[in-house]
Amino acid sequence: MSAYHKDGLKPGSTLAEYTVEAVLGHGGFGITYLARDTALGAHVAIKEYLPQDVAARDPRTGAVIPQLSREAIRDYRWGLKNFLKEARALARFKHPNIVRVLRFLEANGTAYTVMEYEEGHTLAQHLKQSNQRIDESSLLRIVMPILNGLQAVHEARLLHLDIKPENIYLRKDGSPMLIDFGSARHAMSGAGHASRTALTHGYAPVEQYPDKGELGPWSDVYAIGATMYRCVTGKHPDSALDRYRALLDYKIDPLRPVAKGAKAEYTPLLLECVQWAMQVHARDRPQTARQLQDRLLGRGRAASAPVFGATTKDAPARHPGESNGDRETPRPGGISVVAMVLLSVAVLVGAALWSVRGELPAVWRALGDLLTAPTETKAPPPAPPKVRSPPKKT
Repeated sequence: MSAYHKDGLKPGSTLAEYTVEAVLGHGGFGITYLARDTALGAHVAIKEYLPQDVAARDPRTGAVIPQLSREAIRDYRWGLKNFLKEARALARFKHPNIVRVLRFLEANGTAYTVMEYEEGHTLAQHLKQSNQRIDESSLLRIVMPILNGLQAVHEARLLHLDIKPENIYLRKDGSPMLIDFGSARHAMSGAGHASRTALTHGYAPVEQYPDKGELGPWSDVYAIGATMYRCVTGKHPDSALDRYRALLDYKIDPLRPVAKGAKAEYTPLLLECVQWAMQVHARDRPQTARQLQDRLLGRGRAASAPVFGATTKDAPARHPGESNGDRETPRPGGISVVAMVLLSVAVLVGAALWSVRGELPAVWRALGDLLTAPTETKAPPPAPPKVRSPPKKT
């Protein structure tokens, strides 16, 4: 259960009324601890903001100090501000599929988010124990509740921006919840420099890369699709940026089609939803978590989207759920409708005459003359002659 980090707080360290017991996990932007609430005697998880690219812990004082450059100090402060903003927003939530934030505090030159702690493991750990894949019913028992939580997050005008198997936590009873929101990390990467991009390749959509589009609920939908792809194929998906560049160059999409990587035990509907959610262009994906959830339940329709491996550079924009059949198509002209009616009547009359008089060929010849007769078209009226005005007298 415990991990190690060279910059982590030592066991026995105190933060307000909490005593640190162990490191639960860490990433490029922070460390998560198991701690005990000394007042209530309950365990909590505490996440510390510590972006390793721009800051480190002072071993003497325990304080987190940004690097001595104007750029690093700016990025650190910007990220800290958004870390606290995210904590305040999440503290308002009480959803069974979103990690519960109890409080936040500032100490050691940084900030901490205190969360409920529940025993369990991540989806990534579960996949390692399940031969890298899980069956469809188990996958849906994870994804459908997560989509419920994600919809609530989006309705509060928040984004997760780091959904992946490592950030889906499975409690001991199997119920899932989203943890480790990445919007603060993304905000820091946008503070100044494109070179410091806070995302997980393969799970982040192309618009999370610098100057590649607008973020929205559809961005988290892509990450859900990529997570499902991982669970179905056992492979990490290719980077969305690589896929985007391939399509721009009219090359084949490097992402292996999900239907080829999955076993026969998965239904076409599930595979279709994975493909839909992972479209490179945001406009071709479900625009909300609810829309993807409805399609997984068999309601609605997925937009007709290019299959993985397509080389189309840019498809026409579509509203989500719109198929080609939803669009208005040209109606046949009046003469075509009349021809079809006459053909039906002629067949019936001709069959009767054939049996009585043997005159079917004459009827068909007459019908052929009617259908192939040229239609009369009116020529446009001739243009009125140009009248020149008489020359002016000088």
